[in-house]
Amino acid sequence: MVLVAKAIVFAATVLAVCEVVTFATFFAGQAVMGTAPRATLGQPGVLRALLQSGAFLVLMGLFGLGLGAIIRRSAAAVAVYAGVALVLPSLLIALPGNLWRFGPIVILGNSVAAVNILPGFLSPWAGFAAMAAYATAALAAGGVLLARRDT
Repeated sequence: MVLVAKAIVFAATVLAVCEVVTFATFFAGQAVMGTAPRATLGQPGVLRALLQSGAFLVLMGLFGLGLGAIIRRSAAAVAVYAGVALVLPSLLIALPGNLWRFGPIVILGNSVAAVNILPGFLSPWAGFAAMAAYATAALAAGGVLLARRDT
């Protein structure tokens, strides 16, 4: 129950902050664009990309919370998180196949936060669902291990 409560409080708080920061960054970026082409919230995919980007960051945080519950050592959990999110996709590029496309940062940049999805990448909703699955799996495993260790 403690992990569930932490996840709920974390998600609610961070969702509000991430959405505010995402929109503020968008508007600040548009303000400094000068004469370059600008995006508007009314253009296809822009509002979806902004909303999903903020929510995706919450899912990445919940994934980290799950890893923390699994590992129970802060430094090790941060190292594993960074390795899975940042390093693993870079290493998977060297392997045959396209497994690297399923790394959290790759999904965020090329699917969820993108307005024009390049061929071969997940759709925005499929990428969002993949990150939700990562977060759910980490939280579920962390919850099970927490219950076993603390009884």
